[in-house]
Parts: sequence; structure tokens; C-alpha cells
Amino acid sequence: MKLLAQLITKLPRDAQNIVLNELYSQVADSDDVVRKPILVSWLQSLSYLCTKASDQNATYRKSTSGDSLTLASIADPLNSRRTNARL
Repeated sequence: MKLLAQLITKLPRDAQNIVLNELYSQVADSDDVVRKPILVSWLQSLSYLCTKASDQNATYRKSTSGDSLTLASIADPLNSRRTNARL
């Protein structure tokens, strides 16, 4: 699951949305009452990480276009302002 999360967070925003929507659909249709709560929590965490990664990538684009933001603050989108979500 960790490798899948890393792969998804590196996709472009549109591809992330497509994958996340498909995963949400698969989990929503599941009758597995044991694993479903864990998967829902994982998907919510993954969605949050994708949003943060996209926001920081947008900040990076602004920085490279002459804005006064520093590259050091956004060099690693998964480590800066690290969240401790367990995927």
C-alpha cells in the first residue's frame, strides 16, 4: 500500500483524481466490513497527501517563475510540513 501511495502522489493531478475516484468506488462497493474502515482511512490520508503534494508543486512552479519563494521549502513535497499519516 505504501508503494501504491508513493506512485499515486507522483502522478499529475488529473491522473491522481482518476485513480482516487476509482479506488473510492471500489471500496464503496465492497462488503468487507473488516477491511473497509481501514481502506477508507487510507484513502482519506492518501487524498490529503495528494492535495498537499499538488499545492507544493504549484508553489514550486511559482518559485521558478520569479516569485520570492525558496526552493528549499518545497524540495521534497512529502517531507516538508510532514504529516504523520500512516498509509
